[in-house]
Amino acid sequence: VAEHIQKHGDYSMFLATVDASQAPNTSPAMELVEQHRLQAKTVGVFTMCDEAAKVAKKWDNFSKRMDGQDKGGEGTLGTVDLHPHGWVAVVNAEMNKEKDVSSNFARLFLQASHEQKFLRQKMKAQVQKGRAGCGALVDKVNKLFMEFLARQWAPETVRKLDAAIQASKLDNVRMGEPCFHEMDQKRATQARALV
Repeated sequence: VAEHIQKHGDYSMFLATVDASQAPNTSPAMELVEQHRLQAKTVGVFTMCDEAAKVAKKWDNFSKRMDGQDKGGEGTLGTVDLHPHGWVAVVNAEMNKEKDVSSNFARLFLQASHEQKFLRQKMKAQVQKGRAGCGALVDKVNKLFMEFLARQWAPETVRKLDAAIQASKLDNVRMGEPCFHEMDQKRATQARALV
């Protein structure tokens, strides 16, 4: 993972998963996020919230971590601040094997139903804030991706396209097309060096 971050970190988005009963600052994944300063490009996911709910102390600590996002969150029982995208809580309950889960779709449908029931009972406020459930996770990942497209991909792509156009113009001149404006020729020469 560290090698990927070094090679592709500028062009990557990150999803950091941490068990809901664990303090994020003890997670090796979060250590990498902090070490490489990837907080703004990372969505945090607390998994197995339903399991944490089975033990009062774990649920209490997890709830404080989720509520801590309203106060900046850093250090609230080991929470790592992932501003601006924050943390999302999801449910990963194992499905009852007696139920008919003959297909992956059926299993996912049952799991989604279980998640919605759990979230309505235990995490209604977090759902309303867009911080709980797979739907909230998808929304945050989409937002992060759209920010990446606007911030990095689109400008870089336009620069490369412009460079290719200028290089093509230079190639055309070299093949005998009448010379164009001197400034265009200079830009085309510089573009050829980029391509």
